[in-house]
Amino acid sequence: MDAVLLLTADSSRRAAAFLLPSLRRHYRDLGALWVVSPRRDGAIVRAEVEGAKTGLRLCFLADEEVVPELILHERLGFPRVGGWYRQQLVKLAIVDRIAGDFYLTLDDDMFAVTDFGDADCIAAGRALRSQDRVGHRTRNLPPDSPENLDGWLTWSAGILHCAPLDYQPDVTPSILACAAVRHLAAWLEAHAQPAARRWLISAIASRLIGARGLRSWRGRLLALLPWTEYTLYDTFLVRHGDFAAYHREPTDTLLLGNAAWQVPQFAGWRPRATDDDGRRLLFNLVASRSGIPIEDVAARLKSVQL
Repeated sequence: MDAVLLLTADSSRRAAAFLLPSLRRHYRDLGALWVVSPRRDGAIVRAEVEGAKTGLRLCFLADEEVVPELILHERLGFPRVGGWYRQQLVKLAIVDRIAGDFYLTLDDDMFAVTDFGDADCIAAGRALRSQDRVGHRTRNLPPDSPENLDGWLTWSAGILHCAPLDYQPDVTPSILACAAVRHLAAWLEAHAQPAARRWLISAIASRLIGARGLRSWRGRLLALLPWTEYTLYDTFLVRHGDFAAYHREPTDTLLLGNAAWQVPQFAGWRPRATDDDGRRLLFNLVASRSGIPIEDVAARLKSVQL
C-alpha cells in the first residue's frame, strides 16, 4: 500500500527522526511514500527526508502539482489557501498518483510501534476505519481538537446535501479507498455548486483562458471551504450506503493509540504497542503542536524496545 506524507520545512526534521525510520523498521508492505510539501519548502524537505537514509521508495511532489487549481486560484487574486486546508485537499487529490486500491495518510508526529503489513489493515477488500460516537471524546483526538466540533460534520453534510453523521471519523493515520475517493470526486463534479462569487468569476476566467481550472472537483472543494477531508469522505460513504463496501470497524487492531497531545501527558508517557484493552496499536503519536522537543521524544523512544 502506498502512503502520503504532508511535510513543511518545519515538520520534516521530526518526520526524519521518528516516522521514517519506524516505517522502514515495522511496515513491511509499504509501497511508494508520496512526500508532498509547499514548493518553497521542497529543497529543505527533500534534504531532511533523504538524509534519514531509510531506503524507502520516496516520491517528492509540490502541493501545486497534486492540486494545480491552487495556482489558478491565486493567480486570479483570491486569498491564498492556508497550509492546513491545502493538506486536506492533497490527501484526497493524491488518489490520482496511487497504484493500488487503498492508501495510507500520515503525519510527521506519529511513528509505527509494531511490525505489520497490509493484511493487518485490510481484509477481504475492506480497510480498518473507526466510527466514534458524537458526544464521546474520540480516542485518537486531543481534548481541544476542533475535529470534535459537531460543526465540522455539518459543513461536510451541507456540501453533500445530506444529514450529518452521528459519529466522528478517525483522523490521520487513515486508510482511504481509491475507488471511494474517485466516486466522491465524480459526485462533486456533477452536483457540487459553490455559491461563492469568487468561484463564479474564476470559472468564467478559466473558460476564457481555455483551462478547466476551478470547475474541477478540486476547484469546487476550494470554493466550498471550510470542510475536513475525513468527515467529507465518511459522510459520503455512509449516506450512499457504501461504507461497508470499503471499510470495517477495528476489533483487535487500531491504527493509532497512546497519544501524548500535551506536555503534562508526556511526563508519564511511554511508547506502547497495545492499549489498555489489549488491542494492538500500529502507531503512537507525540503531537508536534505540544512543543515537546524532538530530543526529548528521541530519549523516551530509546527507553523502550519495540
